[in-house]
Amino acid sequence: MDYYLFEKVMKLKVFSVLIILSFLTMSISQCAAYNRSNGDTLCYGFISPLFTCENETIENQINCRIRNMVNDLLREQIPVYWTSTNITTVVREIDADIVVEKSMSYEKGSFIVPFTQNVTQDRKLLAIIYDYNQSSEIEDNPVKIPVYELMEPLKTKTYALSDVKITQIWTSFSTGLKDYVAKAGKCGFLNFEFIKDRDIRFKLNNTAFNVIIWAGGAPKNLISRFLKTAILDLMYKTSSIIRTFVADGGGYIGSCYGAYVASAGVLPFPMYLIRRAHNPNLRSIGVLAISDVLTRTILGTLGVIEVNITDTDHPLSYGLDPVVLNLHVGGPKFVYIGKNSEVIARFQNVTSFINGKRCFFVEDTPIWISSNFGKGKSILFSSHPETMDEDDHTDYLDIMGEGIGSGKTTISNALFYTTFHGPSDMDISLSINISFISEVFDKTSNLTKELQETDNFFEDIKSKINKTLCNVSDLTNTINQTLDLIYQIAEKFDVNLSQEYFYLNICIASDTKYDLGLYTDYFNDAKKTLSLLECLYPLLKNDSGFINQIENLKIDLSSNINKTKEILEKSQKLGDECNNALIVYKERDRRSKLQETKLEQKMRDFYHQTEKGCLYVPQSFFNSLKLLRENWYDYEADISL
Repeated sequence: MDYYLFEKVMKLKVFSVLIILSFLTMSISQCAAYNRSNGDTLCYGFISPLFTCENETIENQINCRIRNMVNDLLREQIPVYWTSTNITTVVREIDADIVVEKSMSYEKGSFIVPFTQNVTQDRKLLAIIYDYNQSSEIEDNPVKIPVYELMEPLKTKTYALSDVKITQIWTSFSTGLKDYVAKAGKCGFLNFEFIKDRDIRFKLNNTAFNVIIWAGGAPKNLISRFLKTAILDLMYKTSSIIRTFVADGGGYIGSCYGAYVASAGVLPFPMYLIRRAHNPNLRSIGVLAISDVLTRTILGTLGVIEVNITDTDHPLSYGLDPVVLNLHVGGPKFVYIGKNSEVIARFQNVTSFINGKRCFFVEDTPIWISSNFGKGKSILFSSHPETMDEDDHTDYLDIMGEGIGSGKTTISNALFYTTFHGPSDMDISLSINISFISEVFDKTSNLTKELQETDNFFEDIKSKINKTLCNVSDLTNTINQTLDLIYQIAEKFDVNLSQEYFYLNICIASDTKYDLGLYTDYFNDAKKTLSLLECLYPLLKNDSGFINQIENLKIDLSSNINKTKEILEKSQKLGDECNNALIVYKERDRRSKLQETKLEQKMRDFYHQTEKGCLYVPQSFFNSLKLLRENWYDYEADISL
């Protein structure tokens, strides 16, 4: 054979080998695709990213839904982890018709849900995730959240999240109670209870709760308030009980007054307890001293401010823009930061002043603080992030036309941070076949037909709610009359509302009206939830545990509604008294500062009385929603067997 012929033969052989290899590669690829569709591919869990988009409202809605999913999983004792570093891993979309695996990067603050290897729990895990990513028979929210399947083992640093159980301090001068409830509730934090300051010694413990919130307050005299706190400490050891709760691993979140009282001292208040802030075993009086910071009072008010987040590695910052807007009304100035505390954000700029008033606040002054105390953690806000969202219509935001979607994210981050464990190394290596996931999805993805109308066994509760809503409507009319009278008086005496005393009364009345709007929303949502529970009833009527839960819920709802009714009746009486006093004042020939002070006190009494409904109204909705979700997910897990 000549060399030319030899070369042709060799080329033909090489070409044949390449064709064979090509067919083999295609066969392997087709085989892999076939095996995936038949469940031979492994999935290692799920990841839900921080969601951002140009539409701030949609972004806020989706992030709220993500946190609802996380909290539903945690209440079902399904582990969820919060990433503390940026990661890149191989994933695929849950609802993809064609299997396409791709490498994606996720920012710190994303949520990871690994499998538990408990078949019942994993079925429930899948049912919950698919309800939020696809469609849910018990939710009327059409927003689907992004969730991806983890297609490879993963090693990263994470925080282990806890089922958050919140208690909020109620005092005679508390303000802003509804803001924390509303923000937390929108993000699925449904374990919420109030404790009056005098009852802390009976109710506060680390078994029933894992985080305490002390919202803002408006005492007429800050010094006298701290003296009263010292008296309570001597009588009931209130501060020491809270200190023990935090030192034993509890979380603490305080804004405005809640930040003052958590500090180790308030200048010029003569009680500096830095040593107690370093030593959890020492008793404290007058202030909690769970943070080794010292504060100074800020006279007057400020307004809407820019908060510059300087520690972007802190979990409180996850998902937030570098600069966010906050409301600031007389919150503390942090003048000393101890070794157990760190600055998360600083004051940057004032965008608008409240009532035309200015007060001294230096740029770069610390505004958000994180502190460690024993085994516990605290977040202190000098400002009011709990008031800021695009769906808020509170007094100050209405008047200044502000609103930004950062409140829910900030508060949910604070709740997760003060209750999580870690950080620690996480090694996700347990997996489940895709066929198992597809099986659960096929059996639970469309159960609408299972939910049928049934006897209205919540008829008496719904009737009570409707009657209470009539009381809320009457009170709203009273407030509208109050506002109209204030404007009439201001016009008669040629008052500049942006600078005068009447501005405060308008804010108080508007805030009261906002509370009543929330009550209406909570009660209407509760009625919807009860209707869904009635539809679920035929499916679980043989479950004695479910029936007992239903009966206990009816008892709790009746009790809460009765208490709310009493509160609103007293509110109506105070509202009528306010209006009668305003009518008399409107007929006067000249203004009287003394009379205006008396009117302001009547307005405050009216507001605080109405706000007491926050102790009972949200729970009517939260308790019914928890019961609905818990039993629906149990049903989905059972039906997927």
